[in-house]
Amino acid sequence: MKMSREQLKLCREFLNITFPFHASSCVRENVLSKSRKDGVSVIIPCFNEERNIGRCADSVLSQHFSGELQVIFVDDGSTDGTGRLLDAYAGDRRVKVIHQENRGFSGARNRGIEEADMKYLFFTDADDFLSDQNVIEDLYKTAESSGADILEGATCFDEPGNVPDINPEIKVLSPVSTGIVAWGKLYNAKIFEKLIFPEGYWYEDTVIPLLAVPLAKKALKTKRECYVKTDSETSASRHFSGQKKSLDQYYLLEMIIRDSRTLGVDFSEELYEAYLLMSALTYLRTARLGEEVSTAVFYLLSALIGECFPDCSAGNRFAGVLETAMKSCSYPLFKEGAVILARADAGRLL
Repeated sequence: MKMSREQLKLCREFLNITFPFHASSCVRENVLSKSRKDGVSVIIPCFNEERNIGRCADSVLSQHFSGELQVIFVDDGSTDGTGRLLDAYAGDRRVKVIHQENRGFSGARNRGIEEADMKYLFFTDADDFLSDQNVIEDLYKTAESSGADILEGATCFDEPGNVPDINPEIKVLSPVSTGIVAWGKLYNAKIFEKLIFPEGYWYEDTVIPLLAVPLAKKALKTKRECYVKTDSETSASRHFSGQKKSLDQYYLLEMIIRDSRTLGVDFSEELYEAYLLMSALTYLRTARLGEEVSTAVFYLLSALIGECFPDCSAGNRFAGVLETAMKSCSYPLFKEGAVILARADAGRLL
C-alpha cells in the first residue's frame, strides 16, 4: 500500500525528531575555476593521525612520478602531535601543509581541493597508503591516454597484493560498479569545479557514485593495484553503527537528488540501480535505530526514488528485488533483499 503525502510528511517529521536534519549542499556556491598545472595533487586529510601519518606520507612522497607532484596535508584541528609531524614535511617543495579548525573529512577535502594546483586530484586517507612507488605515474599515464575524468584503481586490504577479484581489462566505471569511497581514484579537477563534499555529514563519499561519476564524461576502472586500505583504530566507520547520526545516509540521498537537478545530472537507468542499492545500504546503516526508523526510511525512499525514476527498470538481479519491494511497498521484502545484498557484496558495501 502506497503512503499518502500526509503520511510521508509524518514519516519525515519522525526522522527529524529522531535525529534533526541540517541543511547543507554538494554544490559549490562559486564555481572553482583556475589555471592548473599538468600534474597530480594528492590530498590527505589528517585528524589525530600521529600513529599512521608517517607511513602514508612516505608512500606518497616516494612516488617515482615524471610529472609535477603536489602533496597537500590538511591538519583538521588535530589535538595530538599530527600537526607537528606534518610541519616536518613542509621543507619539501612539493608539500603544502594547512592547519585549520576541525571541519570533518568533507571540510578537509574541500579545503585541499581549493588549494590544489594540478590537473588531477587523488585522495588518500591518513591511515592508508599507496601500494608501490609507481602508482601515481601509472594512473596518470592511463588517464591521459584514455581521456578518463575518473580512473579507479584496485584496492588492497591491509597489505599490498591482497586484492579482491578484479577483471583483467580496463572497463567502464559506472555509479553501480564504483566503490562508495573517494580514495583510490584519480580525478580530473574539473569534476570538483561545481561539486563539493557535504560538510557536517557522515557517509560523505556517497557523492562519488551518485554525483561525481555521473558528472564525468568518461570514467574507467583498472586492475592496477594502487591503494592499501587498513583497518585502523582511527577509521571513522568503526564508530558509526547504532548512532542516530547514521540517519545522515538518508538525508544525503535527499540532498544529492536535489543537487543532481541543479548540476544537470542525467537520471539514467544505471543511476537508478545505484539508488536502489544505496537504499539497501541506507537500511543496513540505520537498522539498529529500530523498526520504526527503518520503516519510515523505506517508505520515504520508495516515494523519492519512484518520483525521480518513474520509467526506469532494474537489470541487476539484486536491484530487481529491491525494485519489486519498493514498487509494491513491501517492507519485509525490501528488508530481506537488503540482507541478501549485504551477504553477497559485504566487502564493497559495508
